[in-house]
Amino acid sequence: MYSRLEQFSRQLSKLFLDNQRLVSEKSTIREEREKTSIMNELEFLKRDKAILEKELDFLKNQFNAHITFNFLNFCYEKVHKTSEEAALAIEKFADMLRYALHVKPDETVSLKKEIEYLENFITIQRCLTNKVYANFEYEGCVDSKLILPRILITFVENAFKHGQFSNEFSPIEIHLQANPHNIVFKIRNKKNKNKLSINSEIGRQNIRQMLDAFYREKYQLEIEDQESDYFSELTLSV
Repeated sequence: MYSRLEQFSRQLSKLFLDNQRLVSEKSTIREEREKTSIMNELEFLKRDKAILEKELDFLKNQFNAHITFNFLNFCYEKVHKTSEEAALAIEKFADMLRYALHVKPDETVSLKKEIEYLENFITIQRCLTNKVYANFEYEGCVDSKLILPRILITFVENAFKHGQFSNEFSPIEIHLQANPHNIVFKIRNKKNKNKLSINSEIGRQNIRQMLDAFYREKYQLEIEDQESDYFSELTLSV
């Protein structure tokens, strides 16, 4: 009698524990699903926010675009006869501005056009400063690749803003390689200790947000922030 009662009691205990386990597993699965759903929603919101911010910048840049280009053309015509260097700077700046105004913030563009944009930026820097040492090399199938606009220029701008570029023995080194399945962009520069880099961390966060929003699992970003050197390597699967 007691043996049967004990056996029955053990069976009830086992059933109770199994039921508790099943309830716990269902609760865990439900929580994981809810967590995944929330994370996906946050990713979409982050991407939408990034798009809206770029669209706002895009609209701001279009303010009085017509009169801006007319004025630049006027300056070019007046300056060209007296200073070819100044005329070149105006021409390159107009090309950069025209490109920025026509690029849509959430649509990919030709990698070749982005390369031209980088080259124009470096040319203008050389017009603004007597000593600018920067080596920019690129190779591979740049004509057939598409990329999100203004991703690469952010790294170049930061190198000029926070780095050292006036020493011929430590130039800014920029290299881009377009492979069949990816784009590898590397940039190295010496740090300029006389320049404050308070906003550099904010810049890193912004670029990571853009990459997370548009490329997700299709990118790798490696950054080496050393005492005297700064190195970035961005790989995009495109």
